[in-house]
Amino acid sequence: MRPVPIKADQPIVQELQEKRFSEESVSDLEMQTYLNRANALDSNTLEGAFAVAYVYSFWRKFRKAESHTDALINGWPETPRALYLAVICYGMSCCYTKALSAAQKLVDIDPGSPRSANMLSYSSLLSGAISEYQRARDVMKYIGVPEAEIPKIENAEEIQFLAENDINEDDVVKYYQLHLEAAKPFLNSNQHVHLGTNIELYTDPENGFQEFWINLVASTDGVTASRIDWEFSKQDFPEFSEEFKEKVWVGLSLAPDSGIDRMRMER
Repeated sequence: MRPVPIKADQPIVQELQEKRFSEESVSDLEMQTYLNRANALDSNTLEGAFAVAYVYSFWRKFRKAESHTDALINGWPETPRALYLAVICYGMSCCYTKALSAAQKLVDIDPGSPRSANMLSYSSLLSGAISEYQRARDVMKYIGVPEAEIPKIENAEEIQFLAENDINEDDVVKYYQLHLEAAKPFLNSNQHVHLGTNIELYTDPENGFQEFWINLVASTDGVTASRIDWEFSKQDFPEFSEEFKEKVWVGLSLAPDSGIDRMRMER
């Protein structure tokens, strides 16, 4: 899942976010420095509490990230910005159920904000809550702004590829959603097995042929993964042209904690 951009008041968060979008690696020593800077801020302020939670989330110290994000929610339970920031941290630290809960509350107390609807759509995809994704789209339609596009395509190279091949981004999103709906019955037994999406532009090293990949990222067993792959292969999706389906692929990537090597399973 592509990261959600945020406007950070704290330089610590801004610096880390820039590294996150550029995919620049950060050493543990650097992260400890960022944590020290965050801890030096006033924890009784929203931005100070968020800085610590964000550093732990970025650092993938998930238990610490979760506890500090819980504190963020508990400290400012009815504050829209606190809920918004909590969704970011919960999402980064794989607390998808809590991210969805925070986003639902955010929409309830701030229903007229496009940002609230965007966060609900973001968290609904992470948690696999299709009904909430539809709710987010309905909210955005009601308040008169463009619908949230999930998955979000932000990389310039990917956008250029779609443009050069006359592929509409909305169609890519619809195509992905059809696959997700086909996979959902196999994942419903465990609400945590669907972790999100991974988008990448793949270039064949032999012939240079490019394909736009969207992978549903799941932590599940090999048998279930094979069943999902088989279900994808049975779908014809006649509303999409063969040329479109040659350029856009939707598959399944197994998350590292599934105990199975990460793999692409395509139709």
